[in-house]
Amino acid sequence: MLALNKAFGKVAAEKLEQDFNNCLVWSRTEFRRRRWDISRKAPADAEAYAKLIGESRLLRTTAVHIRPGRTAEFEALLKEVKEAGEKNPDTQPVFVSQVLEGGKGATFYLSTLRSSIGGFDHNPTTKEILGDEVFKKLQQIVADTYETSESTLYRINPQLSNPPEEVAKVAMDFWHPKAQMAAAEPKANTAVVPTASREPTKKQ
Repeated sequence: MLALNKAFGKVAAEKLEQDFNNCLVWSRTEFRRRRWDISRKAPADAEAYAKLIGESRLLRTTAVHIRPGRTAEFEALLKEVKEAGEKNPDTQPVFVSQVLEGGKGATFYLSTLRSSIGGFDHNPTTKEILGDEVFKKLQQIVADTYETSESTLYRINPQLSNPPEEVAKVAMDFWHPKAQMAAAEPKANTAVVPTASREPTKKQ
């Protein structure tokens, strides 16, 4: 709010907030912490992270709501999946976040980024990553620890995004698209003018 007041002035900032709220059916805010210890194949440094975000066009995230008292089992499961997944050369990065505030109970988000919808095809399945024996164990732990889960696919909208420069420079044409404005050229008058109206008839 301080930033809005500084940019627009208090009156304009309050109107902006009111206009924003008038557009909403409902909203909810969460505060999440990235769990690098159970995330898989995280970028090695800030440059690699910016490159991954800059090249991404879609985000797929699965919210997992854990039964009371079963969080430790779920975390142990993800550590096992992480270890096996990082040994497989065909797996992709998976970012795990944990809700600290704004959610109900223990909730984790498992998110993956892709440059196109086709990037979600032909990925190794969890069964292929873990093997039959460990996969059976995973299924049992999921049945015991999961309360509910739901997946959502998001498309990144560059026109409404405000990425840091290190992300935007990865694909400037995408993150900062130039407005396509047609040149305003005067059109020639091609209207047909009736012969009688072009010049008066001369009397003989």
